[in-house]
Amino acid sequence: MWFNSKRPKLPDSYNFWLILSLILILSTVWRLRNIAGFSGDYDEGAHLMEAWLLSQGYRLYEEILLPLPPLLVQPLAWLFHLTGPSSVAARWLEIAYAGVGLVAIACLGRKLWTTSSGWLAAVILSIAPGYFRLSRFSLGNVPATALGIFSLYGGWLYFEHGRRRWLILAGLIASTGLLIKPLSVAVPFLLVGLVIVRHGRAWRVAKTTDNKSSQPSGCLQEAIIDGLLLMLALALPLALAFLTYHTPAMVNQLIIFRYRLAQSQTQDQDIFFNLQRLWQFLSNNAGLSLLAVAGLCWLLFGSKRKGGWFILAWLGLSLVSIVGYQSLQRHHLILLEPPLALLAVLAIDETARSLFGFSKHNRLPVKLIAWFSLAVILFYLGTLPTIISDHLSTRPQGLTWDDDRERWQAVKLLQELTSAEQFVLSDDLAIPFEARRRVPPWLSDPSRAVIEAGYIDQKTAIQVADRQAAAVLFWSGRFREELPIFTWWVENNFTQSVAVRADRVIYFNKQPPTISFPNRVDLGGILRFEGYDLTYQSEADRVNLSLTLYWRKLEETDIDYAVTVRALDDAGQRVAQVDGQFFQGYFPTGNWPVGVLFWDTIVVEIPLTDTSSVKNLAVGVYNPDTLQLLTIPNSVDDLLLLPLKM
Repeated sequence: MWFNSKRPKLPDSYNFWLILSLILILSTVWRLRNIAGFSGDYDEGAHLMEAWLLSQGYRLYEEILLPLPPLLVQPLAWLFHLTGPSSVAARWLEIAYAGVGLVAIACLGRKLWTTSSGWLAAVILSIAPGYFRLSRFSLGNVPATALGIFSLYGGWLYFEHGRRRWLILAGLIASTGLLIKPLSVAVPFLLVGLVIVRHGRAWRVAKTTDNKSSQPSGCLQEAIIDGLLLMLALALPLALAFLTYHTPAMVNQLIIFRYRLAQSQTQDQDIFFNLQRLWQFLSNNAGLSLLAVAGLCWLLFGSKRKGGWFILAWLGLSLVSIVGYQSLQRHHLILLEPPLALLAVLAIDETARSLFGFSKHNRLPVKLIAWFSLAVILFYLGTLPTIISDHLSTRPQGLTWDDDRERWQAVKLLQELTSAEQFVLSDDLAIPFEARRRVPPWLSDPSRAVIEAGYIDQKTAIQVADRQAAAVLFWSGRFREELPIFTWWVENNFTQSVAVRADRVIYFNKQPPTISFPNRVDLGGILRFEGYDLTYQSEADRVNLSLTLYWRKLEETDIDYAVTVRALDDAGQRVAQVDGQFFQGYFPTGNWPVGVLFWDTIVVEIPLTDTSSVKNLAVGVYNPDTLQLLTIPNSVDDLLLLPLKM
């Protein structure tokens, strides 16, 4: 009869990939919801701007300052060649990377345990708060993490089957992930561990057998070969990257930058701060964390211990790398979610086997762990509505743009006040990117870390703004807090401004000031005097002369020169005198960029009884260490005489 006929059973691999494909489709559709309706954080804007500049022909590391590996922005630049600069296209690429990670962890879970374990691992990681949120904007953490998982899957295939092609592939993928972002630094160490453990087991077996073809010396030789192959696979992408880009500049921005940043006092964060942030992450993800604890218990007392040491090593090395971060940020903690997801899967799988009678272990500790795990599973399920609700929100935590009218207003203002050919400066790069306005390449990432490491200073910012900027946007507070002299210079050189909010201002229409008394004179080939303005203000017992002097630096010097202003009578005798460094020492000449116009106002107080006798103001510039004045052509005493009528 037809109901007695046996249907052909579908292959297990077919079922696995069918269900996994459905999981990937649902995960992708979920992430694409309102993908253009929010902004990420500061880093996303910087990465998008750097990729756009790279796509327009600017050279990475030589012209574009990027203290990160090249594969973070290079794929985005290739994408922008096809789509144009688009945050949506960049986020599509991030979601694709996230899918790679989900496939890798599903395959790893299936290889370690069962097919259902692989599906469950993909689901848990997909909805993990960090992995979900960070996969929706272009930051680089998800791609680096996804390739790290993929590399470990290849490493496990090598561990089980001994095929070197998997080891080589794992090394290549691990190195590629590090070239996106040096986040999964534990992965190469885990691959080395897999080689050691595999050949260590083979060596122990060889010691107990009489087979001459399997001697300890042969095992050692095989281990050395595998280790060398892994090292070569890890080194190849790194070598190609250093050969592709300008090597000295790349070394400077990838390696020396980290050293200089480590020396900056403001970046210091002790281990207790990192532990506090780690605890905050685990408590905010209490459901997943407790499931992982239950998984650890099952590793100790359950029947599924296959790969347990591998997962524990993965989690342990990730924890060590996180705690050792000098500047730990919340997005770094995504490293913990893949091993936590696998431990959670182990807890769910073992609990089901124990409670439904599939496990042969009926000891009391096992039963206690089973009931504890069941309680944890119910708790985790209770947290899912909140997690899913946040994922479905049009304004998820940390992603706000949809109704941020100030940002869109700033975008429109930049589009109206500047042209597409002009450069603008901004301390929030997402705004000029959305306005399709480029920033000068060297200022494509004015982050606090870059400024504190000394790669962007007051002098550089002023010089670039003077030569290239049509507008300057003060938005995030980075310019005002980290570059106060540059802020002062912008406020005094850009003649018009639009305040979107009290602390969010766009400065534009840069125009040189009108000098009342122009008089160009070079002083010692170091400074050029451009002229002066002079105003008077009478007091009860004195007259205050407000003298604004205009200067331009002609060549680099480390000397912080001082200026002297003397009020002279008919006989050349001093009636009053003011000495001091320019800008009262706040902005010394050693920090001035070459060729940029500066002006400094000095107030000279003239006693009321001497006002009629003052005929000239004498101005000179001198080295405060030697008191030597800078020479002035056709001047006996190296002083500029400025006529004065009181």
